[in-house]
This record gives sequence, structure tokens and C-alpha cells, in this order.
Amino acid sequence: MREWPNQKVNCCGQAHLPGEYRLIAEPLPSPQDLGKRGDHLGITPSSFSKVEHPMTRQHLTIVDVVVSQLRPYPKNARTHSKKQIRQIADSITRFGFTNPVLISDDNEIIAGHGRVEAAKLVGRKNVPTVRLSHLDAAQRRAYVLADNKLALNAGWDCEVLAIELQALIDLDFGAEITGFSLAEIDLLLDEARESSPDPRHEADDEVPPFTDPRLATTRPGDLWQLGRHRLLCGDARHRQGFDCLLDGACADLVSPTRPTTLRSTDMCAGLAVSATASSPWGPARCRGRPSRASCG
Repeated sequence: MREWPNQKVNCCGQAHLPGEYRLIAEPLPSPQDLGKRGDHLGITPSSFSKVEHPMTRQHLTIVDVVVSQLRPYPKNARTHSKKQIRQIADSITRFGFTNPVLISDDNEIIAGHGRVEAAKLVGRKNVPTVRLSHLDAAQRRAYVLADNKLALNAGWDCEVLAIELQALIDLDFGAEITGFSLAEIDLLLDEARESSPDPRHEADDEVPPFTDPRLATTRPGDLWQLGRHRLLCGDARHRQGFDCLLDGACADLVSPTRPTTLRSTDMCAGLAVSATASSPWGPARCRGRPSRASCG
């Protein structure tokens, strides 16, 4: 049962303060009680072999507490960077405070240290809390660890994850609000494309025939267009090569290799270099034949 802020009296005549939510967990009734309540349904005690009774009835009430009254658990092993606190704060701003802070009877935080710090960052004076009065000191100590570690034990279905992230991008929602960085999102989407279940195309592995052997020779300055990929034969010590390869785009990563780490047969001129750039011709499979141009 959940009571909303404007409901001051529940169905049992119990009054609660405005803004208070009450969650009630009740034990299963005994077979005798079920027989009494279910006579009209044909339910009798003999219909049940054994009923296990859970813990005594507990009331879990969601109540707003002033942030300054909450105390962090001094032995909390979970750390929160400033970047992550900022992410939680952005989530609270976008979605609201949807996950109550779990506290003890003396207002010590059991779970939700990061959410409390994020609440301070966005200027909230109060946060919703649930008081776990039924836990003793040892149980609270264990739950502090369990609440964090059990969530980390989960995994991801990368294919579904990529679909959901792409859907948010298509909706112009801002996928980074999910906590994934733009670099992580790009990597996940690239991996999803590479592992696409689509059948292979013969053009992916087709080697174009060369009627003139001289055409198979790559010369310095040659720029190969491989679908949306670009490959330049040039000298990494010369700026002109980068200008030609990137064509105005900005490189995210440049990984040069010293000549001393290459075999003589591997070197064309100077250093070997690979660059990944943010541009319209980002990662993609090469379909069809490559084309060659020259940077002059």
C-alpha cells in the first residue's frame, strides 16, 4: 500500500503526515485464516500443506529528512568522485529524487551517500528517506556492502544496451544522462556495428583485380578512400600529410611509432602513424572497391 501526499487517512483510519509514504509488508495468513476468509471461494485449510511465516509485520515509511541531519557511515568503503556526484546531481535534476536514502534510527546513512552529496550540490534541503529500524548493527554493516556490491555483480546485454543508447540519441535526449560517457557510448555503438548479425557481404572481402601491376604500387601522397575510412601513405613528420588525411577534422588519438621499432621492410618514410578522427567518415565497414586520390 502506498499513500500519496494529499491522502491524510488510509483505508484503516490511520492518519499520516502530508508528504509521508507508507510501505507495509504483511506476513502470509495462516491456513485457518484463509479458510475463514475464503469460504465463499471454496478455500479451506486442507488446501494448504504448509505455510511459512515471514518476519513480523514491518512498516517502511518514506519521510523527508533535512539533509544536514543525516550522518555518513564512517566506514563506508564506497567512494564517489566529483564527476560521479555531478552525474547523480544531473540525474536528480532530470528525473527527480526517485531512490530514497536508507538510514538508521539515529539518522546514519546506510545506503545513498552519493545521492545525499548530489542533493547538496543541487541545493536540496530535504531528501526522501526510509528508516531501516528492523536491522541491527551487524546487519546494517553488512547491508552497506551488499547494497553496493550486489549491483556491481550485474552485467549488460551489450546488443540491447547499444539499441537503447542509439534510441536516446535518435530522440535527441542526451544519452550521457545515463551515466555513460560519450566515449563509452561511441565504443559500444561501434562494437555493435562490428558484431552485427547481418550476413557477410562478398564485397567486404573482395580484392579488386589489377590489370596493370603498376596500379598496385602505393606512392607517398596517395590517399585511399576505403568506404568511410581514409588511409594515407605519407611521412608522419610532415604536417601536410595530417592536413590531407584529416581534411579539416580533429583527431581524437594519434599513435606514432618510432622507426627503430619497425622492420626496414615496414617503413615507407619516417614514422608510421595511425589516427582516429571525429568526422563524417567515422568507423564503418568498407563495401565495394577502394578508391585512390593524391594529396599532391
